[in-house]
Amino acid sequence: MPGDLSHGKVLVFTQYADTAHYLYDNLRHLGRIRAVESDTSDLGRVILRFAPKANNHQLGPGEEELRIVVATDVLSEGLNLQDANHVINYDLHWNPVRLIQRVGRVDRIGTEHDTVYAYNFMPETGLERELGLERRLEQRIAEIHSTIGQDAAILHQSEQINPEAMYVIYRGDPSVLEEEPEAEVFNLLEAEELVRQLERTDPERFRQIATMPDGVRSARQAVDKPGLFVFCQAGNYQRLYLADVSGHRTADPEQAIRAVRCQEDEPTLTLPADINVRIAAVKRDFDAEVRTREAEVRHTVGRALGRDYALSELRLVFDDEEEPEGKARLALLSEIFANVPLTARAHRELNTLRRSRIAGQALVAQLLRIVRDYNLEEAYRALTDQTEVNPLIPRIICSEALL
Repeated sequence: MPGDLSHGKVLVFTQYADTAHYLYDNLRHLGRIRAVESDTSDLGRVILRFAPKANNHQLGPGEEELRIVVATDVLSEGLNLQDANHVINYDLHWNPVRLIQRVGRVDRIGTEHDTVYAYNFMPETGLERELGLERRLEQRIAEIHSTIGQDAAILHQSEQINPEAMYVIYRGDPSVLEEEPEAEVFNLLEAEELVRQLERTDPERFRQIATMPDGVRSARQAVDKPGLFVFCQAGNYQRLYLADVSGHRTADPEQAIRAVRCQEDEPTLTLPADINVRIAAVKRDFDAEVRTREAEVRHTVGRALGRDYALSELRLVFDDEEEPEGKARLALLSEIFANVPLTARAHRELNTLRRSRIAGQALVAQLLRIVRDYNLEEAYRALTDQTEVNPLIPRIICSEALL
Protein backbone atom coordinates (compact mmCIF):
# COMPACT_ATOMS: atom_id res chain seq x y z
CA MET A 1 0.00 0.00 0.00
CA PRO A 2 1.34 3.49 -0.74
CA GLY A 3 2.32 5.55 2.27
CA ASP A 4 0.02 8.16 3.76
CA LEU A 5 1.48 11.55 2.80
CA SER A 6 -0.40 13.20 5.65
CA HIS A 7 1.98 11.49 8.08
CA GLY A 8 5.73 11.82 8.16
CA LYS A 9 7.89 14.22 6.16
CA VAL A 10 7.92 14.73 2.41
CA LEU A 11 10.83 15.66 0.16
CA VAL A 12 9.81 16.79 -3.35
CA PHE A 13 12.44 16.99 -6.11
CA THR A 14 12.28 18.89 -9.38
CA GLN A 15 15.00 19.84 -11.83
CA TYR A 16 13.99 23.48 -12.23
CA ALA A 17 13.94 26.28 -9.69
CA ASP A 18 10.87 27.82 -11.38
CA THR A 19 8.98 24.55 -10.89
CA ALA A 20 10.06 24.40 -7.23
CA HIS A 21 8.61 27.86 -6.62
CA TYR A 22 5.44 26.93 -8.53
CA LEU A 23 4.95 23.86 -6.33
CA TYR A 24 5.63 25.89 -3.19
CA ASP A 25 3.05 28.51 -4.18
CA ASN A 26 0.45 25.76 -4.63
CA LEU A 27 1.34 23.83 -1.45
CA ARG A 28 2.14 26.61 0.99
CA HIS A 29 -1.35 26.43 2.48
CA LEU A 30 -0.28 23.10 4.03
CA GLY A 31 2.15 24.96 6.29
CA ARG A 32 5.65 24.07 7.51
CA ILE A 33 6.99 24.02 3.96
CA ARG A 34 9.98 25.57 2.18
CA ALA A 35 11.33 25.64 -1.37
CA VAL A 36 15.10 25.62 -1.88
CA GLU A 37 17.45 25.94 -4.84
CA SER A 38 21.15 26.58 -5.42
CA ASP A 39 20.99 30.28 -4.49
CA THR A 40 18.84 29.86 -1.33
CA SER A 41 20.67 31.95 1.27
CA ASP A 42 19.68 29.90 4.33
CA LEU A 43 20.01 26.47 2.74
CA GLY A 44 21.89 25.00 5.70
CA ARG A 45 19.29 26.22 8.16
CA VAL A 46 16.46 24.71 6.07
CA ILE A 47 18.21 21.32 6.12
CA LEU A 48 18.53 21.43 9.91
CA ARG A 49 14.88 22.40 10.33
CA PHE A 50 13.74 19.62 8.01
CA ALA A 51 15.99 16.84 9.38
CA PRO A 52 17.10 17.80 12.91
CA LYS A 53 17.45 14.18 14.10
CA ALA A 54 19.59 13.06 11.17
CA ASN A 55 21.88 16.06 11.69
CA ASN A 56 21.96 16.01 15.51
CA HIS A 57 20.42 19.46 15.68
CA GLN A 58 18.39 20.88 18.53
CA LEU A 59 15.75 23.30 17.32
CA GLY A 60 15.98 26.67 19.02
CA PRO A 61 13.16 28.65 20.63
CA GLY A 62 10.58 29.63 18.03
CA GLU A 63 12.32 27.56 15.34
CA GLU A 64 9.59 25.60 13.55
CA GLU A 65 10.35 22.13 12.24
CA LEU A 66 9.58 21.75 8.54
CA ARG A 67 7.43 18.88 7.24
CA ILE A 68 7.70 19.48 3.46
CA VAL A 69 10.68 20.65 1.42
CA VAL A 70 10.50 21.25 -2.34
CA ALA A 71 14.00 21.25 -3.79
CA THR A 72 16.05 21.18 -6.95
CA ASP A 73 18.90 18.67 -7.13
CA VAL A 74 20.89 20.90 -4.81
CA LEU A 75 19.67 18.51 -2.09
CA SER A 76 20.19 15.29 -4.05
CA GLU A 77 23.76 14.52 -2.97
CA GLY A 78 25.75 14.20 0.26
CA LEU A 79 23.07 15.22 2.77
CA ASN A 80 21.36 13.42 5.65
CA LEU A 81 17.61 13.93 5.28
CA GLN A 82 16.39 10.61 6.66
CA ASP A 83 13.93 12.25 9.04
CA ALA A 84 11.65 12.06 5.99
CA ASN A 85 10.01 8.91 4.70
CA HIS A 86 8.46 10.13 1.42
CA VAL A 87 10.35 11.21 -1.74
CA ILE A 88 8.43 12.57 -4.74
CA ASN A 89 10.12 13.04 -8.12
CA TYR A 90 7.86 15.68 -9.63
CA ASP A 91 9.84 15.42 -12.85
CA LEU A 92 12.14 12.64 -14.02
CA HIS A 93 15.83 13.33 -14.51
CA TRP A 94 17.41 11.94 -17.68
CA ASN A 95 20.02 10.15 -15.56
CA PRO A 96 18.65 7.29 -13.40
CA VAL A 97 21.62 7.69 -11.05
CA ARG A 98 20.20 11.09 -10.10
CA LEU A 99 16.90 9.41 -9.16
CA ILE A 100 18.81 6.94 -6.98
CA GLN A 101 20.68 9.82 -5.32
CA ARG A 102 17.42 11.63 -4.58
CA VAL A 103 15.90 8.64 -2.80
CA GLY A 104 19.24 8.04 -1.12
CA ARG A 105 18.85 11.25 0.89
CA VAL A 106 16.03 9.52 2.78
CA ASP A 107 16.62 5.78 2.43
CA ARG A 108 19.92 5.57 4.32
CA ILE A 109 21.46 4.29 7.51
CA GLY A 110 20.01 5.99 10.56
CA THR A 111 16.43 6.24 9.39
CA GLU A 112 13.79 5.49 12.01
CA HIS A 113 11.23 4.51 9.39
CA ASP A 114 10.50 0.89 8.56
CA THR A 115 9.40 1.83 5.05
CA VAL A 116 10.48 4.64 2.75
CA TYR A 117 8.12 5.55 -0.12
CA ALA A 118 9.25 6.94 -3.48
CA TYR A 119 6.81 8.34 -6.05
CA ASN A 120 7.48 9.30 -9.68
CA PHE A 121 5.40 11.65 -11.80
CA MET A 122 5.45 10.15 -15.30
CA PRO A 123 5.45 12.36 -18.42
CA GLU A 124 2.13 13.12 -20.09
CA THR A 125 1.46 10.66 -22.90
CA GLY A 126 1.96 13.13 -25.74
CA LEU A 127 5.15 14.50 -24.22
CA GLU A 128 6.52 11.00 -23.63
CA ARG A 129 5.77 10.15 -27.26
CA GLU A 130 8.02 13.01 -28.40
CA LEU A 131 10.78 12.82 -25.75
CA GLY A 132 10.90 9.10 -24.98
CA LEU A 133 12.16 9.98 -21.49
CA GLU A 134 10.54 7.07 -19.69
CA ARG A 135 11.74 4.63 -22.34
CA ARG A 136 15.31 5.92 -22.12
CA LEU A 137 15.28 5.71 -18.35
CA GLU A 138 13.99 2.15 -18.47
CA GLN A 139 16.82 1.16 -20.81
CA ARG A 140 19.49 2.78 -18.61
CA ILE A 141 18.01 1.24 -15.47
CA ALA A 142 18.03 -2.21 -17.11
CA GLU A 143 21.72 -1.72 -17.90
CA ILE A 144 22.42 -0.81 -14.27
CA HIS A 145 20.49 -3.83 -12.98
CA SER A 146 22.30 -6.21 -15.34
CA THR A 147 25.76 -4.82 -14.52
CA ILE A 148 25.85 -4.14 -10.78
CA GLY A 149 22.29 -4.87 -9.67
CA GLN A 150 20.10 -2.95 -7.27
CA ASP A 151 18.31 -3.93 -4.10
CA ALA A 152 15.17 -2.00 -5.06
CA ALA A 153 13.27 -0.85 -8.12
CA ILE A 154 14.04 2.68 -9.29
CA LEU A 155 11.23 3.64 -11.66
CA HIS A 156 8.70 0.79 -11.69
CA GLN A 157 7.92 -2.07 -9.35
CA SER A 158 7.99 -4.31 -12.42
CA GLU A 159 11.73 -3.79 -13.03
CA GLN A 160 13.72 -7.00 -13.44
CA ILE A 161 16.44 -6.83 -10.81
CA ASN A 162 19.50 -9.04 -11.26
CA PRO A 163 20.21 -10.61 -7.83
CA GLU A 164 23.48 -12.15 -9.04
CA ALA A 165 24.89 -8.78 -10.02
CA MET A 166 24.04 -7.15 -6.68
CA TYR A 167 27.08 -8.71 -4.99
CA VAL A 168 29.45 -8.78 -7.94
CA ILE A 169 31.54 -5.93 -6.54
CA TYR A 170 32.31 -7.99 -3.44
CA ARG A 171 33.54 -10.87 -5.59
CA GLY A 172 36.17 -8.65 -7.20
CA ASP A 173 34.78 -8.76 -10.72
CA PRO A 174 37.31 -6.66 -12.72
CA SER A 175 34.65 -5.43 -15.15
CA VAL A 176 33.02 -3.62 -12.24
CA LEU A 177 36.10 -2.65 -10.27
CA GLU A 178 37.92 -0.99 -13.16
CA GLU A 179 38.05 2.74 -12.64
CA GLU A 180 36.11 4.85 -15.06
CA PRO A 181 36.33 8.61 -15.55
CA GLU A 182 33.85 10.56 -13.48
CA ALA A 183 30.63 11.19 -15.41
CA GLU A 184 30.07 14.73 -16.60
CA VAL A 185 26.56 15.58 -15.45
CA PHE A 186 26.45 19.15 -16.77
CA ASN A 187 24.18 19.21 -19.80
CA LEU A 188 21.71 21.42 -21.66
CA LEU A 189 19.12 21.16 -18.90
CA GLU A 190 21.57 22.45 -16.30
CA ALA A 191 22.68 25.18 -18.71
CA GLU A 192 19.06 26.27 -19.18
CA GLU A 193 18.61 26.38 -15.43
CA LEU A 194 21.68 28.63 -15.08
CA VAL A 195 20.19 31.03 -17.64
CA ARG A 196 16.85 31.09 -15.78
CA GLN A 197 18.65 31.71 -12.51
CA LEU A 198 20.64 34.59 -14.04
CA GLU A 199 17.43 36.14 -15.40
CA ARG A 200 15.90 35.95 -11.93
CA THR A 201 18.87 37.08 -9.81
CA ASP A 202 20.62 39.55 -12.14
CA PRO A 203 18.13 40.81 -14.75
CA GLU A 204 20.41 43.63 -15.89
CA ARG A 205 23.25 41.24 -16.68
CA PHE A 206 20.77 38.92 -18.42
CA ARG A 207 19.50 41.84 -20.54
CA GLN A 208 23.05 42.75 -21.57
CA ILE A 209 23.72 39.20 -22.73
CA ALA A 210 20.36 38.81 -24.49
CA THR A 211 20.81 42.04 -26.48
CA MET A 212 24.40 41.46 -27.59
CA PRO A 213 24.84 41.79 -31.37
CA ASP A 214 25.54 38.79 -33.60
CA GLY A 215 29.13 37.82 -34.30
CA VAL A 216 30.61 38.36 -30.84
CA ARG A 217 34.01 36.64 -30.56
CA SER A 218 36.07 35.68 -27.54
CA ALA A 219 39.00 33.51 -26.49
CA ARG A 220 39.97 31.73 -23.28
CA GLN A 221 42.21 29.02 -21.94
CA ALA A 222 40.96 25.55 -22.91
CA VAL A 223 40.11 23.30 -19.98
CA ASP A 224 40.60 20.13 -22.02
CA LYS A 225 41.62 20.33 -25.67
CA PRO A 226 42.26 23.44 -27.81
CA GLY A 227 39.55 24.15 -30.33
CA LEU A 228 36.83 26.51 -31.49
CA PHE A 229 33.22 26.92 -30.38
CA VAL A 230 30.73 28.42 -32.86
CA PHE A 231 27.01 29.06 -32.30
CA CYS A 232 25.08 29.22 -35.60
CA GLN A 233 21.42 30.00 -36.25
CA ALA A 234 19.07 30.19 -39.23
CA GLY A 235 15.53 31.19 -38.33
CA ASN A 236 14.60 28.95 -35.41
CA TYR A 237 17.17 26.30 -36.35
CA GLN A 238 20.27 26.38 -34.13
CA ARG A 239 23.52 24.43 -34.00
CA LEU A 240 26.43 24.45 -31.56
CA TYR A 241 29.70 23.39 -33.22
CA LEU A 242 32.95 22.39 -31.56
CA ALA A 243 35.98 22.15 -33.87
CA ASP A 244 39.40 20.78 -32.90
CA VAL A 245 42.74 22.16 -34.12
CA SER A 246 42.64 19.95 -37.22
CA GLY A 247 39.27 21.39 -38.24
CA HIS A 248 37.23 18.28 -37.40
CA ARG A 249 33.80 19.40 -36.18
CA THR A 250 31.13 17.93 -33.97
CA ALA A 251 27.62 19.29 -33.42
CA ASP A 252 27.01 17.54 -30.09
CA PRO A 253 25.40 20.36 -28.05
CA GLU A 254 26.30 18.96 -24.63
CA GLN A 255 29.94 18.50 -25.60
CA ALA A 256 30.03 22.08 -26.88
CA ILE A 257 28.34 23.47 -23.76
CA ARG A 258 30.81 21.69 -21.47
CA ALA A 259 33.76 23.00 -23.49
CA VAL A 260 32.80 26.67 -23.06
CA ARG A 261 31.66 26.50 -19.43
CA CYS A 262 33.79 28.81 -17.30
CA GLN A 263 33.83 31.00 -14.22
CA GLU A 264 32.48 34.54 -14.43
CA ASP A 265 35.87 36.12 -13.65
CA GLU A 266 37.88 33.93 -16.03
CA PRO A 267 40.30 36.13 -18.06
CA THR A 268 39.78 36.69 -21.79
CA LEU A 269 42.74 35.95 -24.05
CA THR A 270 43.79 37.66 -27.28
CA LEU A 271 41.95 36.38 -30.35
CA PRO A 272 44.12 34.14 -32.57
CA ALA A 273 45.02 35.54 -35.99
CA ASP A 274 43.23 32.80 -37.92
CA ILE A 275 39.95 32.82 -35.99
CA ASN A 276 37.91 34.40 -38.80
CA VAL A 277 39.10 31.79 -41.32
CA ARG A 278 38.21 28.95 -38.94
CA ILE A 279 34.78 30.46 -38.17
CA ALA A 280 34.08 30.87 -41.91
CA ALA A 281 34.84 27.17 -42.44
CA VAL A 282 32.29 26.22 -39.78
CA LYS A 283 29.71 28.55 -41.28
CA ARG A 284 30.13 26.93 -44.70
CA ASP A 285 29.21 23.61 -43.11
CA PHE A 286 26.19 25.19 -41.44
CA ASP A 287 25.09 26.85 -44.71
CA ALA A 288 25.15 23.44 -46.44
CA GLU A 289 23.26 21.84 -43.54
CA VAL A 290 20.54 24.51 -43.70
CA ARG A 291 20.11 23.99 -47.45
CA THR A 292 19.90 20.22 -46.94
CA ARG A 293 17.39 20.67 -44.13
CA GLU A 294 15.17 22.88 -46.29
CA ALA A 295 15.30 20.35 -49.13
CA GLU A 296 14.42 17.48 -46.78
CA VAL A 297 11.44 19.41 -45.43
CA ARG A 298 10.16 20.15 -48.94
CA HIS A 299 10.71 16.52 -49.93
CA THR A 300 8.88 15.24 -46.86
CA VAL A 301 5.98 17.65 -47.44
CA GLY A 302 5.55 16.59 -51.06
CA ARG A 303 5.89 12.81 -51.01
CA ALA A 304 3.59 11.54 -48.24
CA LEU A 305 0.75 9.51 -49.76
CA GLY A 306 -1.65 10.24 -46.91
CA ARG A 307 -1.00 13.97 -47.17
CA ASP A 308 -1.43 13.93 -50.95
CA TYR A 309 -4.73 12.07 -50.60
CA ALA A 310 -6.02 14.54 -48.01
CA LEU A 311 -5.09 17.56 -50.15
CA SER A 312 -6.68 16.01 -53.24
CA GLU A 313 -9.93 15.28 -51.41
CA LEU A 314 -9.93 18.74 -49.83
CA ARG A 315 -9.87 20.32 -53.28
CA LEU A 316 -13.02 18.38 -54.19
CA VAL A 317 -14.78 19.52 -51.01
CA PHE A 318 -13.59 23.09 -51.67
CA ASP A 319 -15.10 23.05 -55.17
CA ASP A 320 -18.48 21.94 -53.77
CA GLU A 321 -18.49 24.48 -50.92
CA GLU A 322 -20.65 27.54 -51.60
CA GLU A 323 -20.29 29.56 -48.39
CA PRO A 324 -17.35 32.03 -48.31
CA GLU A 325 -16.58 31.20 -44.68
CA GLY A 326 -16.53 27.50 -45.48
CA LYS A 327 -14.19 28.06 -48.43
CA ALA A 328 -11.86 30.13 -46.23
CA ARG A 329 -11.75 27.39 -43.61
CA LEU A 330 -10.99 24.73 -46.23
CA ALA A 331 -8.32 26.92 -47.82
CA LEU A 332 -6.59 27.34 -44.45
CA LEU A 333 -6.81 23.59 -43.86
CA SER A 334 -5.16 22.94 -47.23
CA GLU A 335 -2.40 25.45 -46.49
CA ILE A 336 -1.67 23.80 -43.16
CA PHE A 337 -1.36 20.28 -44.56
CA ALA A 338 0.57 21.47 -47.62
CA ASN A 339 3.25 23.37 -45.67
CA VAL A 340 3.61 22.18 -42.07
CA PRO A 341 6.06 19.27 -41.50
CA LEU A 342 4.21 16.46 -39.74
CA THR A 343 5.30 13.93 -37.18
CA ALA A 344 5.45 10.26 -38.12
CA ARG A 345 2.34 9.63 -36.03
CA ALA A 346 0.37 12.32 -37.91
CA HIS A 347 1.47 10.80 -41.24
CA ARG A 348 0.21 7.41 -40.07
CA GLU A 349 -3.18 8.89 -39.23
CA LEU A 350 -3.43 10.45 -42.70
CA ASN A 351 -2.50 7.14 -44.32
CA THR A 352 -5.22 5.43 -42.28
CA LEU A 353 -7.73 7.93 -43.68
CA ARG A 354 -6.45 7.20 -47.21
CA ARG A 355 -6.72 3.42 -46.81
CA SER A 356 -10.23 3.78 -45.36
CA ARG A 357 -11.20 6.08 -48.25
CA ILE A 358 -12.62 8.68 -45.88
CA ALA A 359 -13.88 11.62 -47.95
CA GLY A 360 -16.14 14.67 -47.92
CA GLN A 361 -17.16 16.31 -44.65
CA ALA A 362 -16.13 13.20 -42.71
CA LEU A 363 -12.57 13.75 -43.93
CA VAL A 364 -12.73 17.44 -43.07
CA ALA A 365 -13.81 16.57 -39.52
CA GLN A 366 -10.90 14.15 -39.13
CA LEU A 367 -8.40 16.66 -40.52
CA LEU A 368 -9.65 19.32 -38.11
CA ARG A 369 -9.14 16.86 -35.27
CA ILE A 370 -5.57 16.15 -36.42
CA VAL A 371 -4.90 19.90 -36.57
CA ARG A 372 -6.09 20.23 -32.95
CA ASP A 373 -4.28 17.15 -31.67
CA TYR A 374 -0.91 18.18 -33.12
CA ASN A 375 -1.21 21.99 -32.79
CA LEU A 376 -0.75 22.31 -36.55
CA GLU A 377 -2.43 25.69 -36.85
CA GLU A 378 0.00 27.17 -34.33
CA ALA A 379 2.89 25.57 -36.22
CA TYR A 380 1.55 27.04 -39.48
CA ARG A 381 1.33 30.54 -37.95
CA ALA A 382 4.89 30.23 -36.67
CA LEU A 383 6.07 29.03 -40.10
CA THR A 384 4.31 31.94 -41.80
CA ASP A 385 5.74 34.46 -39.34
CA GLN A 386 9.23 33.01 -39.83
CA THR A 387 8.92 33.27 -43.59
CA GLU A 388 7.77 36.88 -43.43
CA VAL A 389 9.78 38.25 -40.50
CA ASN A 390 12.64 35.85 -39.82
CA PRO A 391 13.84 34.30 -43.10
CA LEU A 392 16.11 31.27 -42.95
CA ILE A 393 19.38 33.19 -43.28
CA PRO A 394 22.39 31.39 -41.72
CA ARG A 395 24.36 33.59 -39.34
CA ILE A 396 26.96 33.38 -36.56
CA ILE A 397 25.59 34.27 -33.12
CA CYS A 398 28.89 34.01 -31.24
CA SER A 399 32.17 32.13 -31.19
CA GLU A 400 35.00 31.39 -28.78
CA ALA A 401 38.54 30.17 -29.38
CA LEU A 402 39.78 27.63 -26.84
CA LEU A 403 43.55 28.10 -26.62
